[in-house]
Amino acid sequence: MKRLLLLFGVLSFLILSTPCNSSDDWLVPSERDDLQKAHTQCKTWCEQNQNDCDFCSRDRGCGPSYKQNAAFGTYGFSAHSLHWYACKGSADDRINQKECEKWCGEHKGPPHNCARCTPVVGCGTDYKLLTTFRGKGKTWHACQKTAYREASDENKAECEKWCKENKAEGCVKCWQLPQCDASTVPMENFTGKGKNWYACKNKTSYKEESEANKAECEKWCRENKDKGCVKCDTLRYCGIGYEAMKHFEGRGKNWHACKKK
Repeated sequence: MKRLLLLFGVLSFLILSTPCNSSDDWLVPSERDDLQKAHTQCKTWCEQNQNDCDFCSRDRGCGPSYKQNAAFGTYGFSAHSLHWYACKGSADDRINQKECEKWCGEHKGPPHNCARCTPVVGCGTDYKLLTTFRGKGKTWHACQKTAYREASDENKAECEKWCKENKAEGCVKCWQLPQCDASTVPMENFTGKGKNWYACKNKTSYKEESEANKAECEKWCRENKDKGCVKCDTLRYCGIGYEAMKHFEGRGKNWHACKKK
C-alpha cells in the first residue's frame, strides 16, 4: 500500500511539473488569438490583484506549492486548453522568482540567451537549465531554449510571415503536422533543424477543382491557338477526329486541350 501511495505521489508531481503549453504549436490562428487574450486578461488581473497573484502560468494548478487563484480562457474547437492561470506562492517564492527574472533580463543576449524563468523542474520541454535560484521557498530556474526549439520557432515565424503576406492567395494558417490538417492543403513548406511548419489553404470542392482545371485548359488553349488548339474536352483523347495536346488534372474533373488530327 505504501508503495502504491509513493508511486501515486511521484506521478502526481510529474504531471503537475510538466508544462502544458507544449501543445500550443497545434493551435489554429483563432485559438492562438483566444490564448493571447486569456494571457492578457491574466496579466491585467495580476497587476490589479498583486496580493493574490505572483505570476501567470499555462500549467493548470500552477505547480507544486503554488495556489491557483483565477483562471482565464476557454477550450478550442479541438479541445485544446486555451487557459492561463493566476498563481500565488509564498513570500519566499516571490523572492526567488524576482531574482530569477532580474538575472534573466540581464542575460537575454549571448552567450546565455535566457528565454524564461519557471518553477518547473528541468525548465520544461524544449528548454535547458541555465542557473537556479534557491531559498526558503520554491526554487526557480532560468532557462534557455534548446537549439531544436530555436530552429522550430524560426520555421514557425517564417511560415506565419509568409502566410500573412500570401493571405490574398488563400493562406489561412500555419500547421505543424506532416502536412496540413484535414480541412486544408499545404501551399509552402518551412523546414530546417527544428519542427517543420506548413502554410495551409482551405481545401476546394470537387466542383471548384473541376472549374479550375477547365479554366486552366481554356487559357492554355487560347495561348496555343497557333499550335492548333481548338477546344477543351473532358474526353481524355478528345474524341473522334481530335487528339490531346495537354492534360489538366486535379482533384476535380479532368480537362484536355485538343487539336484536329
